[in-house]
Amino acid sequence: MSNLFNAKDAKELSSLNDPNELLKKVLDEIKEKARKGEWKYTTRSYGFGESVLYDSEQNYPDKIKEVLKSLRELGFTAKIRLKESQFVDIFLEVTW
Repeated sequence: MSNLFNAKDAKELSSLNDPNELLKKVLDEIKEKARKGEWKYTTRSYGFGESVLYDSEQNYPDKIKEVLKSLRELGFTAKIRLKESQFVDIFLEVTW
């Protein structure tokens, strides 16, 4: 039964709709990159790879706008990047 979706999984999934929890998750992953001597973090997880971001920043979902704002206030350069070819690749890029 350990492979079934459970309450802990549901709590973690729903917490990613809270901008503060999402920010903590992203910052933890940035910290790991920094520990390895890296200067850039990218992710498509947590909603940062969704097609809804193929728009101007003012139209992004509120949780994404809040995370970007918070990262910038902390001194990071944070933006949604688009790489277009046959398909559009959308992701969050954070540098420091």
